[in-house]
Amino acid sequence: MENSKLKKGLTLATLLTLVTGAMVGMAWAVLINVFLDRAGPAVIISLLVASILTLFVGLCFAELCSAMPYAGGAYIYIRRGLGKFTGFIAGWLLVLAYAAMMP
Repeated sequence: MENSKLKKGLTLATLLTLVTGAMVGMAWAVLINVFLDRAGPAVIISLLVASILTLFVGLCFAELCSAMPYAGGAYIYIRRGLGKFTGFIAGWLLVLAYAAMMP
């Protein structure tokens, strides 16, 4: 069996793809009519503001990824910062949150 390792690094394209996927999800497709009814053309401005704010979150994750280049994502960051038990709870809450977002 070969000694394989994960590639340590995120390109700008990868970061933008991850941020866009996390932000967009399925909510826009399901709720776009509600957004347009309530906000009208301001929906475009709202989505741009949300995109910019989400980009900052993605940049924070990029910094964490370069500081802690281990597989596990948010679980690893929380575990290293707040301890094993908190990391365990946060990891399972993330799994439940991702499952709840499924359409």
